[in-house]
Amino acid sequence: MVTQSQLLCKRPHVVVATPGRLQAHIENDAATVKALARLRFLVLDEADQLLDKSFEDELRVLLTALPRSRQTLLFSATLTSSL
Repeated sequence: MVTQSQLLCKRPHVVVATPGRLQAHIENDAATVKALARLRFLVLDEADQLLDKSFEDELRVLLTALPRSRQTLLFSATLTSSL
């Protein structure tokens, strides 16, 4: 996780992550939130699970911490009936 934090602090324009891992970075490292201010594209994996109500809190953390002027893409390797 340290290596990932170091990469996030390089102010990327694109981040590909699972919601839980990105939430952990945001909650555990204030420098990460500042570095993500330039984020243009957010790619979240596990889209099938994001539709579950239990992910609401994780999404709230992400959406509050990240810039509003970004594009968010959702991906999943699992195709469920809800998708």
